Amino acid sequence: MTRSKSKSIKIVCNQCNNNMSCLKDLRTPITSLQHELSSSINQLKTEFQSQLDDINVKLTQPSQQCQSTPVLEEVVQEVLERQKRAKNIVIFNLPEQSNNSSDEIRKENDNLLVKNVLNITNPDVDFENFSVGRMGRFNESRNRPIKVFFKNESDVFSVVRSSKNLKNNLRFKNVNISFDRTPKQSELYNQLKTERRI
Repeated sequence: MTRSKSKSIKIVCNQCNNNMSCLKDLRTPITSLQHELSSSINQLKTEFQSQLDDINVKLTQPSQQCQSTPVLEEVVQEVLERQKRAKNIVIFNLPEQSNNSSDEIRKENDNLLVKNVLNITNPDVDFENFSVGRMGRFNESRNRPIKVFFKNESDVFSVVRSSKNLKNNLRFKNVNISFDRTPKQSELYNQLKTERRI
């Protein structure tokens, strides 16, 4: 028995041969795509490095650093303030007890009102999971907003999302609920509302 030592002889069936020719046709577009991808990655690397260099230059310039420090402090302060308010809501137009009532009676009344409102907006809220407080000084001519402090941020989104249910309630149809926004957030929110009306 003799064995051929040639490795160049290949036996391929017709179906495989047809498939291989299709694969050969794909080689060119695949190679082209590889080149494009490689080129795009290199371009992104170059752009990123350029932006990084710009940032480093700005950070090392003393005058620029001095100017940017107050802005950075403002940003950090705003972020911290937003985090602090993230678990609160503000309820507007809830009736307030007269100034003749004791602080304890007024607080009990506010707690009861808030529980009734939350029961309409979201009955699943844990009534032991929040505390309330009126905002600002007492004024006979208007009802002060009530700030509600939750322990969980998820309760805030749940209640605000369901606040539209109050419109169907005769007693609380004029009551509004909003997130506890920072002054900057309120300014932006009012600006967006104005732009939507235009």
